[in-house]
Amino acid sequence: MVFRLAAAALLALLSCLGPAAPGLTEPAPEPELAPQNDRPHRISLDRLPVAHQGIHRLNIHLDYAASPAPLAPAPASLQQAIQTFLAQYPNEDDYWEIVNRRLAQTLIAQYPQLTTLSLEMGVLPCDRFPHPRGSIVTYEAGEVREFWYFSMPIPAAALASPFEAAPALGPTLTVAYEYWMEDKALYPDYNAVITSIMATWRQPESLTRTAFETIADQIRRDHGMLTNIDINLNQAIAAQ
Repeated sequence: MVFRLAAAALLALLSCLGPAAPGLTEPAPEPELAPQNDRPHRISLDRLPVAHQGIHRLNIHLDYAASPAPLAPAPASLQQAIQTFLAQYPNEDDYWEIVNRRLAQTLIAQYPQLTTLSLEMGVLPCDRFPHPRGSIVTYEAGEVREFWYFSMPIPAAALASPFEAAPALGPTLTVAYEYWMEDKALYPDYNAVITSIMATWRQPESLTRTAFETIADQIRRDHGMLTNIDINLNQAIAAQ
């Protein structure tokens, strides 16, 4: 389920790659109204500018439920908590995946009435890091899990059959995986995962399902902390 969400999140992230609005304006907060039932609720911060390793734009989506429902935090309160955390984040060298996990831990500690939480942080591409990428941190029944995803373009020559896409578009490889080690100092660099993929790729080998399985096996050997690896071929979405 989370990997389907990761793929959907990546497609949504790619669809937001239009020109940035002038300046670094922050989205207006939602009205201060707390949810009144125990079903999951969602708040979103789209194209949020954040100064971390340079200026990046993030798409943040938070799904949450609380018990009892009348004590659920109001959306504006959660939005403010997220923006304050990111504005004051101290370690410039941390991967975005670490930032997202610590943000989730902060929200869980600050709002103990939360019973479930799913926090997605999508990082839009930039000149320095051209690959759309993101992470999803989930919290339920006291358990925290982490899922990552990224997309990378692939040459049409590597496909098993001609890829039907407009020239301005192109095929991409979406990679999603779960991180399971307790030692959070050993987060893998997603660029190292990309290196494993490229090293396994033997063009003109076709990117068939068998080839995907071979690539996934190589990622497991190179990065033992990763599990539930899922690789899919999909068509990139044109910038709006």
